[in-house]
Amino acid sequence: MREWAARGRQWRLRAVLITPEVILVSSLLSARWGIALGGLLFGLNACEDLTAPRFGRPPYLAILVKGNANVAGDLGTPYRYHVRELSGTLHLDTTITADPLDTIILSVKPATYVVSLAGVPPQCRLRDGADQAIVIPPNSNTSAIRYVIDCRPILRLVALSDGAPLDSDYIYRLIPSDGVERIGLLHANDTLGLNHIPPGPASVELLNLSGNCIVISDGGSNPSLVLDSLGGNHQDFRIHCSDPAHRPALVSFLPSYHDGAAGVVFRVRDPDHDANYYAWDLTNCRRKSLLPTGARTRPNMSTGVATNGDSVTALAAFEIGLPDDSVRGKCLALWVGDRMGNLSQVEEAPFTSRPGLPPTALQFNAKFLGTQAIRTQLSAADPDGDFLGTFVTYKMRDGILGPPDGEPDYAVINVVDGYPGTSIPDLTLYGGILSYENFYGVVAYLFDAAGNFTRVEDDVLFQ
Repeated sequence: MREWAARGRQWRLRAVLITPEVILVSSLLSARWGIALGGLLFGLNACEDLTAPRFGRPPYLAILVKGNANVAGDLGTPYRYHVRELSGTLHLDTTITADPLDTIILSVKPATYVVSLAGVPPQCRLRDGADQAIVIPPNSNTSAIRYVIDCRPILRLVALSDGAPLDSDYIYRLIPSDGVERIGLLHANDTLGLNHIPPGPASVELLNLSGNCIVISDGGSNPSLVLDSLGGNHQDFRIHCSDPAHRPALVSFLPSYHDGAAGVVFRVRDPDHDANYYAWDLTNCRRKSLLPTGARTRPNMSTGVATNGDSVTALAAFEIGLPDDSVRGKCLALWVGDRMGNLSQVEEAPFTSRPGLPPTALQFNAKFLGTQAIRTQLSAADPDGDFLGTFVTYKMRDGILGPPDGEPDYAVINVVDGYPGTSIPDLTLYGGILSYENFYGVVAYLFDAAGNFTRVEDDVLFQ
C-alpha cells in the first residue's frame, strides 16, 4: 500500500494494487469527482517507486461510484464489477470485487468496454443502470465510468412536532415480520432511516409522549405497516402538544350511524370558552382512516347547542354514503381545538345503537325565497322527551366542493355544531358558490341527548 499526497490538498489518497493492471483506490477519491484522474495517474507513474511495469501504462479505465449521502440508506455489501472488452479480440473479461464507494482503475488498451455492476441492495437505485459502455480512444490518458447510487432506507420514521410545551424526544418500538423487536430514539422534528428489516407486515409504536401531546396523524401512535424490500416505506407521526391549563377536553362522545350518515353528540369542557373547530374521521377502530382523504376538519364553531359553565354540548353529522352493514364494527374518531392551538385528546368509539327512541319530524319544508335565500321550517317531537337540537347540511351540485365524483356534494354552512331546538336561520345566497342554482336540497338531522338522530331531506326547494 502506498500513500500519495496531492499538492495543495489536505486529504490523502490510498492506492491498493490488486493485479499489475488493476488499482483499487479508497473512497476518499470517489467522494471528490472534481479531481482530474488523468493528472492523478500521471503523478502515480511519475513517482520513482511506482514504476510503469507495476501499475501499467495509459490509457486507464476508471470506475467511480458516488452514493447519495443525503439519505440514510445502506450501500450494502461489496460490489462486483464485470469488465469485458466488447469485441472479444483482446480477451479481457474479468470480475472485480470492491467495497462501496471505492474507485477502480484499470490499465487497458484502446477499445470499447462494457462494465456491469452487481451487488447493489434492492432498496438502492442506479441512476443510469447497472450496465455501462465506454470507448477508450488511442493516445488517451484516463476515461471514467460513473455510477450514481441513490439508497433509500427500508423504513423512514418522521416525527413532526408542534405546539407547546413541546416534547423533544420519543421512543419508537418496531416489530417487523420476523418478530424481532427494535427499540430506539426518535427526536422531535427529525427523520430516522432504518435498514436490515425484513419485508412484510409490521407495527410501529411511538412511546414516551407527554400527557399534553397527542398523535393526530393517520393510525395514531401505533399504526400498522406493510414493508417491501425496495425501500421508501415511511411512517410520519404528526404530534401536537397543548397547554394543559387551557386545552379543551372531550367529556362525552356518543356516535351512531344509519341511512348513510354518521351522527354524534359530544360535550366539550373548555376553560377559556374558545373552542374553535373539531376534526373527525371514520376509522377501523385502531385510528386508521377509512376515508379517501383522511381526517376532515370543520372550523368556526359557535357557542354550541347548550352551554353549562365551562362545558358546551355540540351536534355534528357527516354524509359518508356507505351502506349501514359496511360500517358495522367501524369507529368515529373526534378531537376539538381552540383558538390558541390547544387540542383535546382524540376520542374513538364504535357506532352502536343508542338507548331510547329518536326524535321525529312533524313538519319539514325547505324552499327558495326567490334567488336570495333558502328558508327551512321544522318542527319535531321526541317520544322520550329529550330532544336536543338540529344539525343542517345543504345538498349541492357535484363538483362544487371538490373534484366531481358522480355524487352530490354536502356543505355545512355557517353553523358546524348544531342549532338548539328546531329554529334554523335563513341561508342567504350571495352568488358564486352560494348561487341558488347550485343547491339541490336541504338535509336536517334531529338529535336527542342520547345520541339518537333522525335524518330528513327535502329535495324540492321550489315549494
